[in-house]
Amino acid sequence: MGALAAHLGQVLGSPAVFLVTLAVGGLALVIAHAGENLRPSPTAVGLTSEVAALVVLLLGGLCVLGHLELAVAPGVVTSVVLAFKQPIHELVRQVGTEDLYAALKLLVATFVILPVLPRRPVDPWDAINPYTLWLLVILISALSLVGYVATRVWGPRRGLLATGIAGGLVSSTAVTLALTRRSREPASPPAAAHLLVAAILLAWLIMVGRVGVLLWVTHAGLARHSLAALGLVALATGGAARGRGRVLAVPAGTR
Repeated sequence: MGALAAHLGQVLGSPAVFLVTLAVGGLALVIAHAGENLRPSPTAVGLTSEVAALVVLLLGGLCVLGHLELAVAPGVVTSVVLAFKQPIHELVRQVGTEDLYAALKLLVATFVILPVLPRRPVDPWDAINPYTLWLLVILISALSLVGYVATRVWGPRRGLLATGIAGGLVSSTAVTLALTRRSREPASPPAAAHLLVAAILLAWLIMVGRVGVLLWVTHAGLARHSLAALGLVALATGGAARGRGRVLAVPAGTR
């Protein structure tokens, strides 16, 4: 509908065709939404489908007008939102007030505080860079939040292990600090210590692999000389992580 209206507008030399089509389509969606809410026993009615319909209408107009690159990203995002609509609703239902506050604090730290910090050292020894230090704080906080959300969605075991794997690609140090801080929480059960250690070891294992790949890309000769050392570290770390996994597999009453 949007593409046809935009094309007719170009042929007739009047953008009013597209604007009238958009207005009529929007009015039809409003009437349909109101009808759903006026039913004798209305179910939970949202606006996702209506907004998606308007977005698609606008995207059709953008394509005809020649803005294909601009239309691709919103089209993909709209498809993803519609495809994962139900899981997103389930995730939102699990979000509590404390979760929302934690996310908002992270957003403030990232987009309000970080941009105004100086990006150069502020001490006589050129050792303290506020921007870099605050970036590390944000990284640790973000990994903590990701780990918490993953735990809520996938369960304690798979959520924490996924955090270790993903965090190892970014910063194994940040994963270690974040999960160590989490282990000191009063609500953390004793069995969670093995899981936290396994996640930290997985992050270290990923870090070793990441260093090996970077060495191979930047200096193949140095990578060959470091292969034995990196392999030994990876073997020890992987073995320790596997050992922690076996401890988790043993019933709690027999540990």
